Order: sequence, then C-alpha cells, then structure tokens
Amino acid sequence: MYDPDRIWEDLDEISHGKVRLDAIHSAILQADKEGDYETGFILRDELIRESVFYNDYMDAYIIFPEYFAMCEKYPDLNEEYSWNVIWKFKWIIDNAVCFYQISMKETEKYLDTFKQMSEKLGYSLRTYYCLMFRVYKYSDLEKANEYYERFQAEPRDELSDCKACELSSEIHLQLLNGREAEAFELFKPLADGRYSCTEQPSFTYARFGEFYYNRGEYKKAEDYYKKFYKAVTKDGLYSDEIGNVVSCYAFTNPDKALKVFLKFFPRVLESREPSEITNFAIGACHLWKQVALKMGKNTIMMSLPQQFELYREDGNYDLNELYEYFFKQAEKVGYLLDESNLSDEYTNKIRKLKGMYQ
Repeated sequence: MYDPDRIWEDLDEISHGKVRLDAIHSAILQADKEGDYETGFILRDELIRESVFYNDYMDAYIIFPEYFAMCEKYPDLNEEYSWNVIWKFKWIIDNAVCFYQISMKETEKYLDTFKQMSEKLGYSLRTYYCLMFRVYKYSDLEKANEYYERFQAEPRDELSDCKACELSSEIHLQLLNGREAEAFELFKPLADGRYSCTEQPSFTYARFGEFYYNRGEYKKAEDYYKKFYKAVTKDGLYSDEIGNVVSCYAFTNPDKALKVFLKFFPRVLESREPSEITNFAIGACHLWKQVALKMGKNTIMMSLPQQFELYREDGNYDLNELYEYFFKQAEKVGYLLDESNLSDEYTNKIRKLKGMYQ
C-alpha cells in the first residue's frame, strides 16, 4: 500500500550517495503512479539536493526540467515552495558550465528566468549578478567584470551565498584578471577566520593554487594546493580541483601526485561531470610524462580498477599508452565543454599540455 510517510522514513535510513539517489528515483515513480503530485514534487526537490551535495550533479540536471514544469502546472506548489525552487534554480545555474550537455544559450535562459523570479519574490539582484559573473568568468572576462560591478552595488539578502563563499568568488575573479594584490586583500577575512564555512577557505586555496600554477610557479602553487588538499580530505569534501592538484604535484612531487591520482581515480571513473573528468585527465597526462622524464621510466606498476579500459591484471602499465589514453579523453571532453560554453578554457589547457611534451 502506498504510504508517503513510510517513504520518507525509509529514505532517512539510507546513507547519502548513489543508493539513496536510486531509492528517491523509485519513490518518485511510486508517487507519480498514485497521482500524488505534491509528494512527487518534494521528492524531486530532495533528489536535486542529494545529487548536488552527494553525487555528481547529473541527476539534478536530468530531473530539474520536470521539477520546474510541475511548478507551472500546479501553481499551489510554486506558491508554497517558492523558496525551495529558487534555491534549486541557483544550484543548477551555478554549475552549468561544468556540463557540456547544457549550452550557454540554455544557461542564459535559466538566468533570465532566475532574474524574473528574484524580482517577483522581492529579492535583491545581488545573487543574479553573482551567478552572471561566475558563468562568464572563463568565456567573457569583460562581461564578467561588468556584472561583478553590478553585484557589488546590490545589497545582500537571504538568497545570497554566505559571506565566505561570496568572497571566494570575488577572489577568483580578481585572480583571473591578474589582480594578485586585490585578491589577497579580499582574502584577509578568510585567512584570519572572520568568515568561514564548510567549503571556505578550503576551496579558495585551490584558486590561488590555480593562479600560480598557470604562471608556472609550481612550488608556490603547491603550497596552496597542499592546504586545499589537506582540508578537503580531512572534511570528506570533494572538488573537481583534485585534477589540478595532480597536475601541480606532477611537477613538484610525482610520487605524491601518483598517490592523489590513485586515491581519486575510482571516483572519477564513475563520474559523469565533464569538467571533473577533463581536469583529472589533464592532471594524469602531466603525471605520466613527469614520471617518465624525472624517473627515467617507460612503465609503471600500480593497481587500477578493473573497469578501467586499459586495465592490466599484472599491474604493469606503459606510460606512453596511459598518456595517449588520457590525452584523447581530455581533448574530446574539453572540446565539448568549450563548444558548449563558448569558451577556450580547455582548448588552451590542452594546447599548453601538448606543447610541453612535443
């Protein structure tokens, strides 16, 4: 017998992750079959949360269109759950550039709708402008800077990110503009602990690591990536920045880079997030080449998951073969990301990678 209360009780007993995602999917089918649209809607809301915080976002992107369509079909849902809906919209937009399946044109439509919702519900446009400069920071830096100025002029409200996360976004934009001094000035309240959250200042360390890595200052980048890596592994967090950690350590400490690669490769193998896959593949390419150059090796012994396409039972892998495999993966997925985002972010990374080892 269909019992919505029992559904929620059962879900509360399941640990976060793929098993719980699958259970929510099954529960949605039950609710839809019974015509219980409100429970079906709330379950979709829960699925988006589960996917965003405990998986790879993909299920959230798949379910979001029907989640939002239910708001339009059943006005009472939109009225009662407007807070839930606008926050889910915010999460969907914020990570859209990490998925080539969502074009920039679609993201811009989402942004337009988000702006209309914000105005209708009486919120400041600060969050809208924040999302705008985040979306455009790699594809159109000039446009991102324009929206950043508008963001600064708007007041904070309950729709805003926490102060620590907002500062991290501001710092990243300053670094992309090459404004090192301004970035460090903004970083002071994070560095001294005035502002912090689950993700910050941990993820901000990765932004500084990226900045120095791109300038070829690998030792300085390593200092920041160490802080980032220590924080995320201690707190059980994860970020697609892990691939960038592998890239950096490949130049400064290949043995450590290999340990990071082996720790996270099983997760990446199962991931459906294109930016995560591409960053990790680029890191792997640097790793195999640096191992070959610095250790004078042609092969490497290691234990990899059996589902890996190049899996060898004897654990003896050819470094050139590994490099070619991960390079093709980075090139293919990176191209799709740039095409979708109207950007050259990954094209430049792959061109630089290729140029280093020719």
